[in-house]
Amino acid sequence: GEASYRKSKFLIPLQKQSSLYVFSFYFVWIFPTILRIHELVSDVVYYEFVLLSAIFVPTQGFLNMIVYLSPRYQKIREKKRLMRLRSKQQIGEQSYKNASKQQIGGQSDQNVHDSFLDKIKRWKSVIAKENSSREGCSTTATPPPTEENDSPLRVTEQNDEAPTKRRGSTRVHALQ
Repeated sequence: GEASYRKSKFLIPLQKQSSLYVFSFYFVWIFPTILRIHELVSDVVYYEFVLLSAIFVPTQGFLNMIVYLSPRYQKIREKKRLMRLRSKQQIGEQSYKNASKQQIGGQSDQNVHDSFLDKIKRWKSVIAKENSSREGCSTTATPPPTEENDSPLRVTEQNDEAPTKRRGSTRVHALQ
């Protein structure tokens, strides 16, 4: 259970690192080995193998350093990846929290919503005052027919229950 998990948690990276050491060793020493075997079999020395040996043998220390530092590099990459994920999560949470406070024209959405509701309340109170001051008063106006609308309309401010079309705050009734 727990012990085998901990073993595998540490054993797998160790196996990877040790296999990288072995691979780098074989990669560096393959050309000198071929060169020495060929020298034993025949007296001819190939310049290409000498050149490749001279290039790859000095790189062994560099490759060992890369293998040695690779677990640390992977840990740093993992930490940076987690930090990016956390920052994205925090940004997501922050944007979710600030969704109602998002700036629009210098005001937050909530302020825009509140000011809009205040305007509606003021308009309702103005309309209510106009209606209360005009109660009992009835005016009728018949506009002349136009080319756009050949049917004459009657504009009233009465509280008739006739079918109406709303245009602004005035009721428009079709003449019957």
